[in-house]
Amino acid sequence: MTQNPHETILNAAPPVYIHPQHPIDDVQLAIIKDVQTCTQSMGVEIMLIGAIARTVLLEHVFGLPPSRATRDVDFAVAVDSWETFEQLKSALIASSKFTSHPKISHQLNYQPFGTEVIGWIDIVPYGGVENDTAHIHWPNSDGMVMSVAGFKEAFAYAVRVALDSTVSIAVVSLPSLMLLKLLAWSERNNIAKEHSDAADIALLLKSYHQISGEERLYDPSTPLKEYGYDIVNAGAWLLGNDAGQLASAIVANQLRPIFETPLRAKLLQHLAAQLTQGKAQMLFGCFENGFKKLLHR
Repeated sequence: MTQNPHETILNAAPPVYIHPQHPIDDVQLAIIKDVQTCTQSMGVEIMLIGAIARTVLLEHVFGLPPSRATRDVDFAVAVDSWETFEQLKSALIASSKFTSHPKISHQLNYQPFGTEVIGWIDIVPYGGVENDTAHIHWPNSDGMVMSVAGFKEAFAYAVRVALDSTVSIAVVSLPSLMLLKLLAWSERNNIAKEHSDAADIALLLKSYHQISGEERLYDPSTPLKEYGYDIVNAGAWLLGNDAGQLASAIVANQLRPIFETPLRAKLLQHLAAQLTQGKAQMLFGCFENGFKKLLHR
C-alpha cells in the first residue's frame, strides 16, 4: 500500500511515491541513478538535500506548483574519512558520467560520455570528516569551512522516496531542510546569490500547511485559534515545532543568533523580498513560537 506522505514527514516511514502527474526531471533522475550506482558499490549512504529535496517533496510528491527551478542535485554523503570522499569522487569520474569542476572541489559536472554539460552535482561530506562543532574544513581550499550541523539527524529522519519503479532514495525531510536552510543562510547571507536560501525558507514557511495535513492543523495542540484560524500561520508554527523536535544542541547553538537582532532583522528583510514585510514578520514569528522551546534550553 502507498504510504500517505503526510504521515512520513517526521517518522521516515518508507516509502512515499512521486505523483504520477508530476514526474521528476529526466536529467535529475539520471544523475541520481548514476550517483547511487557508485555510492551503493562503495557502501556509502547518501541523502538528497538543498533545492532538489525541496522540489522532490513539495512538487513531485505533494503536487504543489513549481517554484524556483534548479538544474543541480545536492547530496549529503556519510563518509568515514576524506580519503573515502576522494575515492567516491574518483569513482564518479571513472564512470564516464561526471567530470571535475575546475574550481569547486565538491562539485562535479554531469557530462555523460563526453557530451555537453547538462547538469551538475554538489556532494557534501559529513560524519568522519567533521569536527566536534559539526564543521568540515575543506582540504586544499585556503581555509574554507562549512557547517554540516544537523546532517546526522536529518538522515535519521529522512523520507525515503521512490522516484520511479527502479530507484528510491533518502530525501531530507522538510523540517530538517528548514534547519539546514537557516544554517546555510546564516553562513552566506552576505553573498550576492539572489538570496536563494531565503527564497526556500519563505517557500517552506508559506507552504507547510499544505503538507502537514488537516488532522495536525486542527489538533488541539496546534494554536490555530490563537492565529485567528489562519492555517498558513498555523502551518508555520507546526514547521517550527517539527524542526525543534529534530534539532540537536549543536544546531540550536548555531541557530540562536538568527533569532536575535541584527541578524533576525536581516533575515526578515530577505524574506520580505519573497513575501511581504508583514507576512514575513508573521510567518517567521509563528515559526519562532513553534521553535521557542528549543531556544530556551
